[in-house]
Amino acid sequence: MRLILLAVPCFLLSLLPALFVTGAVAGFLWLFVYGDNPWPDLADIVIASAFLLSWVSVGTLLTLGLIRDPRIRNLPTGKLTVVAALLSLFAVAAIAYHQWSIGNLDPPNPCLIQCREMGHSASMTEIDEQGRETCTCFD
Repeated sequence: MRLILLAVPCFLLSLLPALFVTGAVAGFLWLFVYGDNPWPDLADIVIASAFLLSWVSVGTLLTLGLIRDPRIRNLPTGKLTVVAALLSLFAVAAIAYHQWSIGNLDPPNPCLIQCREMGHSASMTEIDEQGRETCTCFD
């Protein structure tokens, strides 16, 4: 029971470094290996493997570190539950903040929605000379 109470927040917290490692691997592959050329299916396997390996490794190390800590090991189960809940809440808040800061939690752009309905893959919103927003669609 104590292991599960500690593993849940640790594995939630380990999602953030796993996402950074995954981004670094994908960036490396794009910059130095494949670039704008078509990527083989092996690249998806490498990226997914990097995510899983880093997520499991960091989650396991965090869990083992907390289990071995005498301050955590000697906590009663009730207090440990509160600590685990607070750590889980912190992990979810950190992930939500990260996703919000990079724009993944913003409302959808009306220009992009309009362009996708017309069959285009991208869009750009600009301000013209009169201060009005204009929408440009790209393929």
